[in-house]
Amino acid sequence: MTANGTAGGSMSPMTSLLAVLYKAGRLVRRILLGGLFVVAAGIVAIATAILGILVAIAALMLRIKVQRQGQSARASASSRSDHASEPASVTLEARQTGEGWTVE
Repeated sequence: MTANGTAGGSMSPMTSLLAVLYKAGRLVRRILLGGLFVVAAGIVAIATAILGILVAIAALMLRIKVQRQGQSARASASSRSDHASEPASVTLEARQTGEGWTVE
């Protein structure tokens, strides 16, 4: 040990300042890198939430479309059944003649 209490020799003030700046720079880089990871994770979380909302909206739109198609199919089926229950006013009959088929 030397007289000033340092082991391995004395460091110049400039060397110690550079060492402190180097350590501070490493700390700042680690903090910035950690902050970058937090921001990136936040962006991914927001993008996932937006995508989930869009999928939910698409599912709702498809469900509404299917329900409307079902209602229109039921309405047209009921209107067809209304027409089917009415007696037909014109009945066509086909018979074969010497010249071909005739519809009366």
